[in-house]
Amino acid sequence: MKTQAGLSIILGSAVVVTFLLIRKYQPALASRVSLRLAVVGVSCDICYGIAYLISCLPTGPSKLCDWSMFFTVLFLLCSLFLTASIGLNLLLVFVLKVQKDRHIERTCYFACGVMAVLVPSIGQGMGVFGWDGSECWYAYDKEVDPSYDKVFAWQWGTYYFWILSVSIFCTTCLILFALAARNPHKAQKSDAAILSSKDASVQKQFAKTDKLVRKAVGRIKWYCVVPLVAHFFSFFSDMYYRAYGINVMWAMDVANFMSAAMGALSATIFFTLDPSVAHAFKKLRTSFFQAYYFRFHVLSDAPGGLSRSNTAPRTLISTDHSVTRLQSVSGARLHFGGSKKGSDEENNPGPSPAPHALTTTPTLILRHPLPHTLPCYLARILVRDTDRAKYIKMQLDARKRASANMLGRTSAMPTSRPRVGPPVEDKHAESSTGLTSSFAEGTLRW
Repeated sequence: MKTQAGLSIILGSAVVVTFLLIRKYQPALASRVSLRLAVVGVSCDICYGIAYLISCLPTGPSKLCDWSMFFTVLFLLCSLFLTASIGLNLLLVFVLKVQKDRHIERTCYFACGVMAVLVPSIGQGMGVFGWDGSECWYAYDKEVDPSYDKVFAWQWGTYYFWILSVSIFCTTCLILFALAARNPHKAQKSDAAILSSKDASVQKQFAKTDKLVRKAVGRIKWYCVVPLVAHFFSFFSDMYYRAYGINVMWAMDVANFMSAAMGALSATIFFTLDPSVAHAFKKLRTSFFQAYYFRFHVLSDAPGGLSRSNTAPRTLISTDHSVTRLQSVSGARLHFGGSKKGSDEENNPGPSPAPHALTTTPTLILRHPLPHTLPCYLARILVRDTDRAKYIKMQLDARKRASANMLGRTSAMPTSRPRVGPPVEDKHAESSTGLTSSFAEGTLRW
């Protein structure tokens, strides 16, 4: 059990450090209520492990033994109550549809702290914690009182009752959340009113986003499983001994292992299943590859082609039919990277460019040799084809946005040269120009 307690302390410390880094560099990810509750609960698990290691010292009947058991029970209950608060948060938000309120989170912290201090304080005042003849647990002396009923009653009042209550509450929250998540596309009345006025694409996007949110929240529910898994065997072995007077050794060994590793279980869920931590690691991975791998590469428009620095500048050709109609009506063409054609070429545009320039799949080519540093070597080893594909897609999206912005700026420029002579009033020309401008504006807006 000492090993499991030490592992809980190490992993719990890693959880706290990771959360502080996320809060510093990605504060939006650290704003989730359940994440903060989980981190505070893991902090209580760290203190629980420290108090438990102190209680394992062969102190015999002493004040150190009494107070180490007091803090062991205190931090254990605090961790349990905070885990129950995570289940309560899921219940309020996704079942009862309660809006996010900062006062609810503060109330949870206050209630958990008060109850975690009050329950063991009563036991410490009555002198129920201490040496039981072999270890620091609930004080028991056969010579003074051979009956174990009083000690067992205090164990129920300050330990087992709260473990059982939290486990039942978390299980109930999981069941209710699972029932509510079975219909992820069912919206509230206000959401239904909003969706009724939208088109099918907006409704589809809303349903997709709602599904992703519920999938991410579905991972948070595993925090509520920790109390049940960590203390089930402890509860079972003690109840079996109380009913039949027989110690089930394998159950006691598993109970000792799981109860001491409760913090390690919470930390494992934090690093493997929590959506905020997964998103933070994904962004860290992307930043790492960007700094030590992708910035030494360029995007080529043809497989195996040369870099842009060794090729002539390409002309961006738009194949959008609405833009072509706009150009033919307004009488002006937009060229990027090329010279403006004459009037004869405007009337006879000639053959269109080869389609392979628009359909080839771009690839990454090395622009500069990778530096001989450890991060660059690690990036070269760890980078995957999916990472390269995501980077290429991101660069292509950036090109599209840049082209769209350039097209918008060019369309805002005047399309005809200013007249040198005095203006000639021509109502028919004004009507034609106004119609052309109106059509151009409507086409671009569409």
